[in-house]
Amino acid sequence: MKLAGRIDYVILAAYFAFVIGIGWVLRKKVSTSGDFLLSGRSVPVWITSLAIHRGQFGAVELMAWRLRRQVTAS
Repeated sequence: MKLAGRIDYVILAAYFAFVIGIGWVLRKKVSTSGDFLLSGRSVPVWITSLAIHRGQFGAVELMAWRLRRQVTAS
């Protein structure tokens, strides 16, 4: 494996460790799905809704990109 590929995997592993670490630290503060969705009411609903919408849009965009690659490769 090339060095650039290894660096990519190290960065990806560090990112996942960071995100899991945040979840581990904050696990006791979130007890219900409402707490998770609204961040304990410390964040306005419109910001939370926008974040959810952007996350879903990003997932759909990735699926479309993958399908486009499969179609053009055939």
